[in-house]
Amino acid sequence: MSADFLSLLVPVSILIVAAIIFFMCLRIYKYIRSARNAHEEIRKIAQLPINNPNPLVQVTFEGDILFINPAAESIFPDLRKRIFGHEALSGLEEFIGKAKKNAGKKQALTREVAYQDQVYHQTISSVVVNGKAALVAYFYNITEIKKAQEKARLLEAAIVNAKDGVIITKADLDNPEIIFVNEAVTRLSGYEAEELIGQTPRILQGAGTSRFSLNDLRDTLEKGKPYKGELQNYTKDGIAYWLDISIVPVKDEKGNITHFAAIERDVTQRKAFEKEMQIHREAAEVSNRAKGDFLANMSHELRTPMNGIIGLSELLMEMKMTGEQKELADAVNSSARNLLILLNDILDLSKIEAGELTLENIPFDTRRAVRQTVDLLRPIASRKGVVLESTINPIVPERLMGDPARLQQIMSNLIGNAIKFTDVGYVKVDITSARDKAGDPVLFLRVEDTGIGIPEDKREVIFEKFIQADVSTARKYGGTGLGLAITKELVEMMGGVISVESAEGKGTTFYVEIPVEVAAKSEVLARASVSEVPINTSAKIMVVDDHPINLLFMRKVLKKLGFADVDEAICGKDAIGMAEKKKYDLIFMDCQMPEIDGFEASTIIREREELIGDVTIIAVTADAMKGAREKCLDAGMNEYISKPVDVEKLKAVLGEWLPGKPGDVVPSMSESEKTPISASADAYVLDWDRLRMFTDGDPEEERQLVEMFVTYAEETLAILKERCVDGADEEWKKAAHKLKGSAANLGAQALSDKCFAAEKGFDGDAQRKREMLDDIIMAYEQVTGLLGVETQVKTFSVSNISA
Repeated sequence: MSADFLSLLVPVSILIVAAIIFFMCLRIYKYIRSARNAHEEIRKIAQLPINNPNPLVQVTFEGDILFINPAAESIFPDLRKRIFGHEALSGLEEFIGKAKKNAGKKQALTREVAYQDQVYHQTISSVVVNGKAALVAYFYNITEIKKAQEKARLLEAAIVNAKDGVIITKADLDNPEIIFVNEAVTRLSGYEAEELIGQTPRILQGAGTSRFSLNDLRDTLEKGKPYKGELQNYTKDGIAYWLDISIVPVKDEKGNITHFAAIERDVTQRKAFEKEMQIHREAAEVSNRAKGDFLANMSHELRTPMNGIIGLSELLMEMKMTGEQKELADAVNSSARNLLILLNDILDLSKIEAGELTLENIPFDTRRAVRQTVDLLRPIASRKGVVLESTINPIVPERLMGDPARLQQIMSNLIGNAIKFTDVGYVKVDITSARDKAGDPVLFLRVEDTGIGIPEDKREVIFEKFIQADVSTARKYGGTGLGLAITKELVEMMGGVISVESAEGKGTTFYVEIPVEVAAKSEVLARASVSEVPINTSAKIMVVDDHPINLLFMRKVLKKLGFADVDEAICGKDAIGMAEKKKYDLIFMDCQMPEIDGFEASTIIREREELIGDVTIIAVTADAMKGAREKCLDAGMNEYISKPVDVEKLKAVLGEWLPGKPGDVVPSMSESEKTPISASADAYVLDWDRLRMFTDGDPEEERQLVEMFVTYAEETLAILKERCVDGADEEWKKAAHKLKGSAANLGAQALSDKCFAAEKGFDGDAQRKREMLDDIIMAYEQVTGLLGVETQVKTFSVSNISA
């Protein structure tokens, strides 16, 4: 070989060896890197079961544990010692046997395992590890899932078997498709579940299902609120039934409403019972009304001739008669008076039993009420030779709040009884007051007599209706046994108690305790000082009213108070014209008048103040409804007084708006011309004291007044008869309002109250209006009966009103 060849071969050989070494190193590097990656994968895989929070165990078929993760060690602390005897791995003999027979084929088993109070879902797989057959057991805690499933099972059982119907619909209110009904719904409706599912609840509704209730239901659910109410549904056969229904929105985890769940309870029997009770209640009310009407009619029919008999017998007794004739006339008069007392008692008792007797709560003069009652009965005691004494303790309040007429009735019954059963001696009446434990005032009434007394075994029954202590008592002293029964009812209505002490043959003492309210000092001072308030009686006054009775009343009262310049207008139009021609200081304005009423007239007068001036306008209205005063003030009126006009209140208003000089004191009026306290049981029907304020006792003037009242009253009754129609009727309302005011001013309060009820019921149906007209006619007959006038009232009777 040449030297050149050798010099070339050596570097090439070195290069080849270097290349071989490089490739070998590269292969070694790749192997090492691959080994490292594999080792890392093995490490990561090995860590997976260690980090798993659920138990994982690898064990050979012979019971040697190959692997157990920390979760398994923690949850099954004694697993290593017991292996297949432990609850977690027990019962696997069959699985292991099958896996051994099918070696090489993977076997799997899933089951539930209970350990302590927990339940696990267990998955077992057969594997081969390092040539050894083994199994891998994986546990997943499903305790909460099992509890939820149990709750769901119980809930489903409760819903399916519930006696109340359950319906679940989709949340689409336009098309609330039914997706579930329980057996109770099918039992109630007669439909099978398959017939209802996929439908809407409208399938269960019918003609009697309230549209209002359905609209209310929809509005409530649209707001996402629960609904509760009653609804009428229909069965498959068209039979109506009533449901008490509760519907709640069902929301998902995001708060969106997905369904509506309804619980329905059958209340058909309850509704039927309620309807039956309503029918019975209405029948009872009709019966009570008929009974009350009958008693009122009989009372009227009998009282009218009785008043005639009493009046005529008194005239007869003033004539020259023989002793026997005078005795007979006196017997007639006495019998008629006793019969009239009986009629009044029966009427009061019927009102109490019907719940129609109401108590007033007005301020009154305590001593005057007592004095009037005692003075009324003193002549009766004097004729028998019995001394009647009365004392009022100075500590008794001057003025109390309450019903003075009924208090007088209590006193009259007790004092009258005492006089009747006392032949020799005295009757003492003592009035005092004190405070009860709560510090509230109590009025004490004590009536003592030296009469026949009451046997001990009869002291309780004397307060019962139509009961007297002894049959012979009725024969000797008369009476029906109603007085004390009525007295007890009245005392108890006032919240008081009545008791009796008696010794047979020595006398009787009745005790009455009634809780009272002292009249407010401001009101007492206001009333006491009214007569002392100076009034400018030279002022020019206009009275506006479309009813001549009301005009007459105002004219009389203003004249008695000293006013000389008083003009009258019968409508709002006339009032405006008169106010434009003459400057008035004050206008008394009725509110309800035809054409231009008082509200509109007042507004027009205010609009024309440049011409008319700033005249004071006082509303005079029979409207006692809430808001009446505000309505008057809004129309531009300065003040408001209600009908019937109270003279003291009228003086107070005049003193405020027409103040006079210190010496301008109005003439004082007699006690009877003020707000009278009548001891008569007829005062509610007709207050004679108030009536005589018009006439000053002049018979001719009284006759003209009565004729005027009857004429206008029967015009109103004719209007009411024509307007017995269904629905709201302003003509009916105006007519009732007009008669209400004139009756109240005349003193016919019972008639006024009936008209007030008719005025409020102006929107009733025709039948109800006929009933109200019948009540008005009956009250009107009572008034005219007491007045002793013939009327055309028969033409207005309900029997003559066609349905």
